[in-house]
Amino acid sequence: RTLPLEKFNPHKPFLLMGTMRLAIKYEVDGVRDMIKRSVEEDWPHDYLSYETWSADRDRVVQTQGEDWWRHFPEPAAAMQFATEFGCSTILTGIAYNMSTLSDVERIHTLLRPTTPHVVRWSLLDSLNFFRLRRVEEAARWFLSEQVEDDFLDRLSDLDCCQNAINRVYKDHVRYDYMHYTNSRFLEMCRMEGACTECLETLDQNSIYVDGRKKRLWACLSTCVTAS
Repeated sequence: RTLPLEKFNPHKPFLLMGTMRLAIKYEVDGVRDMIKRSVEEDWPHDYLSYETWSADRDRVVQTQGEDWWRHFPEPAAAMQFATEFGCSTILTGIAYNMSTLSDVERIHTLLRPTTPHVVRWSLLDSLNFFRLRRVEEAARWFLSEQVEDDFLDRLSDLDCCQNAINRVYKDHVRYDYMHYTNSRFLEMCRMEGACTECLETLDQNSIYVDGRKKRLWACLSTCVTAS
């Protein structure tokens, strides 16, 4: 049988844990490295690759509809795999991705029987639950201290459309700041009804300033790697 190494296979880390343990035990380095590389390639390694990865997720959701989860990596098994087999470069991206789920989405993935593998919460051990909680708290702190006051200041400069733009921020951006670029944010505001003049002002005073995503990623990486 061939190994399930196809890109974005949601079952890959879960199915390959046993094979990985055998490869390590019997020092089959080629197989070990191939599996590890395959899992690592499914997840972002830094804030720039997270933008590309999340854009890929959007395309899968749009093309696959409710079955999107069958065509995209599942984070809990991947997090356990990364922890056990030393894939430290992808832990931040996995943990941040899980932290962006709203409470409603978490309940939905727990209770909906037809999509049992969107997030395999039961696979997470206590260490990774603790990591996830730290990442959630750090992301909320960063948005509160580094983004939201700045956003409200920029919002006050607009002649109108404050409510529409604020809805986009509250309903989308604050849950997943890394996912959005300035152009995506502006497009969401346009779809919500913001006028051209306000969008032009917002474009000139972007909340996506240089270095902010990089600082957030560094903060989250510290949370993931700290003992």
